[in-house]
Amino acid sequence: MKPLFKPISWLLLLHLPIVCASENGASSVTIDHGKALVDWIRSKGGFFHSKIELRRFDANDPTSPYGVFANEDISDKELLFEVPRSCLLDAINDYKVGDKIEGFFVNKEWHPATVAAFYPEDDTFDVAYDDGDFESRVPRSSIQWPSSAMNCGTVRSLLREFDLGEESDYAPFTNYLREQPYGQLPSAWSVAGKSLLLEMLGQDLSGKQTLPPFEALDWLTSGWHNLCRGSTDPFAENAAMMVVQRCWDELLIPIYDMVSHRNGRWLNTQSNSVQDGGPVSVTASRKIQAGEELYSTYNFCTDCDARAHWYGTGEILRDYGFVELYPQRWLFPDQKISFDIDEKLNEEGKPTGEMIIHWNGLTATTLDFLEKQIRRLDFFAETELRSRDVEVLDYEWDTINQYHQALSIAMKEAARHLASQSKTGVKTTCSDGEGTCALTSTIYDSLEQEEVEAWAAYRPETCKFKDLFKFDTWSVTEEIKSPYQKIAFFSDPTMKDTCFELDAIVQICTSYRPHYHEMAVHYTARFLDKIQRVLFVGGGDSMLLHDIIKYPSLELVVGLELDQKVTRGAFKYYGAQPHWDNEKVEWWYGDATKSLLMIPKEYFGSFDMVLVDLSETVMSFPVTRDLDVMEALSLLVKPDGIFVKNEYNYFKEMSEIFEHTVHVFYHDVPFVCSQSLMLGSDKVDFLRTPTTDHKVDYVYNLLDSNDSLDNAHDYQRNYTSVHRQISCQKDDEEELGVQERSPGILMIVEVEKATAALDLQSLERSLTSALKQEGLIVLSTVLSEEAGNSIVLIFAEGYVVARSMSQDAYCAFDIQLWSSFEKQDSIRKAVIAAVGSDSVGASSSAYRIVSGGMFGAEKWKSDAKSIGPHMNNLCLDPVEQIRNIPIDDKIVETVLNESMSLVQDESFIIGVICGQSGQACKSAEILKKQDKIEEVVTLATCLNLAPGAEFAADGLAQMETCEKEVWKLLSGSLSARGKKLRAIVIDEGASSTMARILFRIFRSSRNAKRWLAEDILVQAPTVDHSESWRSVFVDEFRREIFKKEPVYTAEVYFNTTASSLKLSITSAGDEHFVRHLVDFATKAEQSAEVVSEVRSVRGALEFKFFDNYRPSQLFEPDAYDQSSSLEQWNSQKPLGHQTVFQLETEGSETSMSLTTIKESLNSAIRSIVPENTPEVKIEMFTEMGDGCVFVALWAEGNIVALWDGRKHVDLNLFTFIESVEVADTFVLQFGAEDPKLHTVLRDDQPRGTGRVVNFKTDFEPGKSPIWSVA
Repeated sequence: MKPLFKPISWLLLLHLPIVCASENGASSVTIDHGKALVDWIRSKGGFFHSKIELRRFDANDPTSPYGVFANEDISDKELLFEVPRSCLLDAINDYKVGDKIEGFFVNKEWHPATVAAFYPEDDTFDVAYDDGDFESRVPRSSIQWPSSAMNCGTVRSLLREFDLGEESDYAPFTNYLREQPYGQLPSAWSVAGKSLLLEMLGQDLSGKQTLPPFEALDWLTSGWHNLCRGSTDPFAENAAMMVVQRCWDELLIPIYDMVSHRNGRWLNTQSNSVQDGGPVSVTASRKIQAGEELYSTYNFCTDCDARAHWYGTGEILRDYGFVELYPQRWLFPDQKISFDIDEKLNEEGKPTGEMIIHWNGLTATTLDFLEKQIRRLDFFAETELRSRDVEVLDYEWDTINQYHQALSIAMKEAARHLASQSKTGVKTTCSDGEGTCALTSTIYDSLEQEEVEAWAAYRPETCKFKDLFKFDTWSVTEEIKSPYQKIAFFSDPTMKDTCFELDAIVQICTSYRPHYHEMAVHYTARFLDKIQRVLFVGGGDSMLLHDIIKYPSLELVVGLELDQKVTRGAFKYYGAQPHWDNEKVEWWYGDATKSLLMIPKEYFGSFDMVLVDLSETVMSFPVTRDLDVMEALSLLVKPDGIFVKNEYNYFKEMSEIFEHTVHVFYHDVPFVCSQSLMLGSDKVDFLRTPTTDHKVDYVYNLLDSNDSLDNAHDYQRNYTSVHRQISCQKDDEEELGVQERSPGILMIVEVEKATAALDLQSLERSLTSALKQEGLIVLSTVLSEEAGNSIVLIFAEGYVVARSMSQDAYCAFDIQLWSSFEKQDSIRKAVIAAVGSDSVGASSSAYRIVSGGMFGAEKWKSDAKSIGPHMNNLCLDPVEQIRNIPIDDKIVETVLNESMSLVQDESFIIGVICGQSGQACKSAEILKKQDKIEEVVTLATCLNLAPGAEFAADGLAQMETCEKEVWKLLSGSLSARGKKLRAIVIDEGASSTMARILFRIFRSSRNAKRWLAEDILVQAPTVDHSESWRSVFVDEFRREIFKKEPVYTAEVYFNTTASSLKLSITSAGDEHFVRHLVDFATKAEQSAEVVSEVRSVRGALEFKFFDNYRPSQLFEPDAYDQSSSLEQWNSQKPLGHQTVFQLETEGSETSMSLTTIKESLNSAIRSIVPENTPEVKIEMFTEMGDGCVFVALWAEGNIVALWDGRKHVDLNLFTFIESVEVADTFVLQFGAEDPKLHTVLRDDQPRGTGRVVNFKTDFEPGKSPIWSVA
């Protein structure tokens, strides 16, 4: 491919400042470089045809550029010139110690480095990477160039030859290049020139651009300075720009780079590929007449691949510094528009003035886009190009004017052609003179209210997080394939950091654990007086739990988690305790959609905090016919509690559920750069609720901030909830008909320090008595001393399995219920007491697994009403009061005066948008009385603007005339004095038409920089609430002009019992705006004797971006007191392995029956017991419902199978040996005869003492866990 190269056009070169220099500083403009280059090429064995000459365009002007011309007729295919390989200037490759190497590709990552040593015997290097790493004996072949047309090595090579001067082998070529003027490419223009060009291209303050060329200024900064790490010396910079203009791949080719570019009928040469390895040969592509200039092509060339499809006139300006002559190709990739334009010639080959358009790509919105841009370019010409900006250099000014002319003509001709061909009735006319097209007024923003916030427009990236996720020095400690996901733990001992990921997505690392978990818990808790009940979802790593249990007022914490392996892994690699031994802690393992249906009904609406960390996919899963996971979880929180969800894209959904929603956002989070938390509540107003210091310990310094509003990015108050309206229409107590599901819950209980007799007979008596006291009648008992002292007690509502080990004073219980779920915890306490232990403290631990149940259980209807989402308390939504009486003028005056406190300056200039001259402008009169306002610039509606002008036949002309008048007014009142507007207010007498005109003016980044302060305040008091355009106008400054934080838009209402004033505000540059907003609203409320209500706040669409970000706080394991964790770790004693399988059949009908299940169990048991084991007896119990319980006990273990009578079966398998393979074999054999039977959930857990969490295989003898600081 032929990246960037070639000379600039003759017409433009006439305006270039010629910088002539030689080694001794003497002028060299009289040198005939053409002759010198031809002689040099021939001396090296090259060829230059006598029928062509290399000369200046004007022989009498020693500053005019060179071109190649035919002095005789030339035949098609005739060789014109050939440049030998020895004359091609290649990229430098003889690195020496201290040289910068642009980079190595290691693991598909780019790593800049410096040469530390060179070994010529094997052509290898020692390199010191910029990130501090070192590598020895790196082969030269490892050096690769990044995927960019900026050939860093070629620039280095050219600079070296420049340094050699006349001693260079390339002196004839480098002497010629020395004479080339500086600043040919836009990337190397003056600041003023760049600004003017970007204004023409439609760039806004966020950097978004409308017209080509895109990335117009990237070569010098992104290419030479950043990629090549090149010098800022002007001479070196100019060399880099020469390489951009002239290089073919990594080669500079003398003479060939002096052949001008032009396509179409003008193109008359072709060349071979530079990749051929031989000389570069250029031949005639057609007959060439004497006197013709030779032309090559930059986008239809050999080695150009598909460049013609994405490379046109705009890109040629960017990469070569000149405006392409006809024919031209124009590309607008964002709009999927592409067309070619050429002049139509007469028989004599002279232009007729008629243009030919050929479309390569267009869409339904093409005409609208072209029309808008034509109007904008016309306005640009009448304002910015009317008079010369003295800071813009001559060449830059001329180039911009020529490009503007070329672009305008191309777009107008394309619009005219498209309109003439349109079959939709769209009519567009152009005059023969100026070529100005009469268009619709769509070039002005409609200021129509958008239905929803454009969340897709948010740019949450705040640093190059991929650069932070480099784990080159890390080692994978363990990879776990659970039934649900792939879990990996990896660590870096030098950094004392451990991370874990789920399905290749990093979840948390030791280094930033507090940044997330402490903020989610403690920041939220500040808004509550007391923390008593908390529920978390997806926090299986126990890290949220670690911070929740710090609150002394805590009564209950419930954790919902899918995968036990996350919990066990977190304890192994972080020392994060699950606290299964804590009486206040409940863990529920299982599918969230099923767990939510099993939670006791009284739990709904009872939690102070609900903390949710689930993926977007899971959040949308249905729980009931009316509720998804998100909605069901939201019902768990109290009206005066708080719901928390991570990730910024949940703000909209939460604001539709809760009355108050706030988006908390903060920077400086290791690995992920920044973090978002969404908080929602029906009663907690996050902007005004006083915060509470709960005096808990934390380590993250952001929590030291005394102002909870410093991190508020967005806020919404909502009076109605769609989901709650649905629930109010349903009867929560409707009678149940047919049983649709069979819920069940299995509780795993470990009991230590048992003081009662644990022989089977004693255990049976004590357990039967304990269950009876709980209202449960044991129907059957299965026990066996040979089977590890195990006993199974079956009752109508479930079963209990007990495995006792008297030598360890230990008893393991499985408590399975398919009915009377509310009794499970009391059963737990009863069986613990029955073996003489304590349910409080470290003597016992427990957690739950959501499982299958039993169809046809006697109490299924009452059971169904006792669990799952409870929605009756949701019909009490607050109602927004209607206030339609006009507001008192004194209230408006008071609020407007108080709002000036949002401007922190002691003196400033304010602009007021008013009605037409002669009409009252109340806002201007009020603000003129303010001492801190230096001047009020009145922006009166133009006299020529009739009411509703935008709808008139000549409305567009009226608006454009007014726009020019306002532009002149702003120039005269502000630019002439170097002043800027610090604030803008829309008076109630202003029209939407005037607002549209002003917004179009300020939307220009150049105008915004001229006339608006960077910390602008824009506001619009609204007394007529039908005028929604006022709020839109204000918000557009955040959406379209000041996109980068800090910038906020807010709506505040000031209400009396019968009337209301809405104040829309946009503030840029104020880091503490939300605090200032609340203070202003409170003060105005008191002064005006009204009730203020902040209805909404929206922050920046683009967050701050931190280049080369390095975290200010990194944490190591010793940030936490790990003594309790280490004590538990060392006390663990696994004694057995339990696996709970949940299987279901596919399809609407089941193939399961009592017979098939029993046969499958027989086969599965035989597959895992020793060969000489007597036949294991399987007991079957059917009197509890439609399904059945199967029990089998043998010396090495036991199995309890629960069939729900339909399509679901649970296998509760226990073995004394720890072996995943045994469990795998068992379930595989169980389902061998039924291809429709699949495992849907699986839980593996060790059973034992010492509050066991981990399996034996998790322990390494004599080695402490990696988080241990002992």
